[in-house]
Amino acid sequence: MEGSRKRLLLVQAISGATFAIFALVHLGNVLLAPIPGAFDATASWLRPIYTHPLIEIGVMLVPLVVHVAVGVMLALGRRRRATAAKPDLWARAHRWSGWFLATVIVGHVAAERGIALAYGIVTGGPSVSFALWWQPVFFYPYFLLLGSAGLYHTLFGLSRAARLLGVRVPRVGARARPIAVGALVGAVSLAVLAWGGWLYDVGDPTDNDYARVYESWGFVELP
Repeated sequence: MEGSRKRLLLVQAISGATFAIFALVHLGNVLLAPIPGAFDATASWLRPIYTHPLIEIGVMLVPLVVHVAVGVMLALGRRRRATAAKPDLWARAHRWSGWFLATVIVGHVAAERGIALAYGIVTGGPSVSFALWWQPVFFYPYFLLLGSAGLYHTLFGLSRAARLLGVRVPRVGARARPIAVGALVGAVSLAVLAWGGWLYDVGDPTDNDYARVYESWGFVELP
């Protein structure tokens, strides 16, 4: 049983590190949102790369599915082991963020990549601005949680995966961890505020193809 668990941990580490290639690029671009035009300009340059079938399937889809599936298997294993040690707060936050991301990832991909494929449109900053205009009570905290959880889970997970794979990585001290997490949340908050039009003019958030898709579904009446 212990040997099987170690193999699952190895698969989880490799699949997570593979998906992190995309996650870090995508989330790093999110942090550029407070700079007018920077997010969409970078996304337009990156889009032909990460939408290539080999990249989209081999680096994003397959590793993500494997990572989530193995995570569920390991969680079930922990429940069966009554003597399993309780992890510290930071490790628990890694698990909580993982469960949140696993819960929302299908809807997030469908709302962004799925609509883009189905309707032949480009999603990006304007689609986020529309969502924040349309349902602000839901989408402001949702995007804040999504970005913060994504960054924390990816960075913490990479450090654990590196140690498991025998790669030396610098450790963040106990006193510096709250500061680092606060900086991540603050950076994501600025990105969300930028898309909401609080930092600069984003134009009419309803005047884009993404908003018109939702209008065609009868979900919203655009001005």
